[in-house]
Amino acid sequence: MALQGIFCCKELEQSITPEKSMLFYHPVFEEFGIPFSTEEGFSYMTIGYCPWCGKELPLSKREQWLKSQKENPAEG
Repeated sequence: MALQGIFCCKELEQSITPEKSMLFYHPVFEEFGIPFSTEEGFSYMTIGYCPWCGKELPLSKREQWLKSQKENPAEG
């Protein structure tokens, strides 16, 4: 799996497989979350620690990504 370096334990890695999908991983923001359904569709609540081993997860890159989009909007 291409995401190999981001997992702190085997359980975390296995939790985002399509067969289990207990957690959600957003590759653009590089954040983990707990998925849930809303009236509008799908959403997730971000988590900061691994539910299995307790290690701190990498910080989300959401703010950096949003800032870069404001500074360099896509053309077209």
